[in-house]
Formats: sequence, C-alpha cells, structure tokens
Amino acid sequence: MAIKNDHYTYRVTWSSDDDVIKDMTRNKEKIPEPIAIKNYSEKFMVRIPPDVHRALAIKAAEAGVSLNRLASSKLSY
Repeated sequence: MAIKNDHYTYRVTWSSDDDVIKDMTRNKEKIPEPIAIKNYSEKFMVRIPPDVHRALAIKAAEAGVSLNRLASSKLSY
C-alpha cells in the first residue's frame, strides 16, 4: 500500500501551539479531525477469500466462540 505524502498526516490529537495547525489556519486549509475524537460504529468489514473464511469459521467453532469474537481477538493489540 502506497503512502500518500501529499496530505498532512492525521494525528491522535492537535495541540493549541502546533505550528502546522497555525500554518494551515493561515492558509485557510481544512484541519483534519483528530483520530482521538472521531466516532466509530463498532463495525469493520473486511473481504477475505472463501477458504480463509472457512478456516476461521472452523477455528471459531472448535474454540466454542463466534467468528466475530475470534476475528476481534486476532485484530486486538
């Protein structure tokens, strides 16, 4: 996946003395919404090949948990 260098990277929060924010305000640029205050829906859709879906469903069944719980535990840090 290519990294886009033409946009300012979203930060977790913006500090009031951030020089980049001051510069963006001076240039009448839209300041990105900080990730820390964004609302998330609790839903995350990802497309996977059918064989991967099947293998995960089997692992979930063998572990006695839902596929959602298995996927969530694999994605958690």
